[in-house]
Amino acid sequence: MIILHLCHGFHPGNGFETFIANLCNNDSDNKNIIILPKGTNEDIGLNPDIDVLEITDFFQVADIVDKIQPDIFLIHWTGAEGLNKDECNLIISGNKFYYQLKPGIRRDINNDPFGFLYVSKIISSTPVYIVAHSEFQIPMHIQTPEITGLIAVSNKAVRAFERNNFKKVVIPNGIDTELYKPDRRDRISKKFTIGWSGRLAKYDIQI
Repeated sequence: MIILHLCHGFHPGNGFETFIANLCNNDSDNKNIIILPKGTNEDIGLNPDIDVLEITDFFQVADIVDKIQPDIFLIHWTGAEGLNKDECNLIISGNKFYYQLKPGIRRDINNDPFGFLYVSKIISSTPVYIVAHSEFQIPMHIQTPEITGLIAVSNKAVRAFERNNFKKVVIPNGIDTELYKPDRRDRISKKFTIGWSGRLAKYDIQI
């Protein structure tokens, strides 16, 4: 299966970068391909066989989808940020934000802070899911049928989409704990042995 990811950009040391690197590096059953804004592909430790494509215009995503024909398209939402973010001023207030275009700039999909989510409106041949890593609220008009569903990495993240009418599921940190939980019978049946090599000494610890 081919999984296509659209991300805001890579900056080492952040939680999202750790998430996406672990997800793609450990998924040997599928082909993962990542789309990033040009100039944001910093090294986060991805395996060499994971393709990273850089774009300068959101409409290039539609061309990539037509060419690759992915089985699933994942939009990773980490907050309000347009492709041409220098054309827009953002004012952050809690989990909400307001924006204003700079003088002489016309609004389009590339400078809109919701542009990453609007890409779903130009993709018609592939199921599109939002993976919510952020608590920033989004517009109510981002609805089905463009969005197949939402995958939130926390209960807080899913609240940003509570007004939106599409299917939602919470998978903490992107890991299905029901699928990967340890077998309780194994935990109970295992015997533990402590081995020691060296010399035991007595310590008088005073506080």
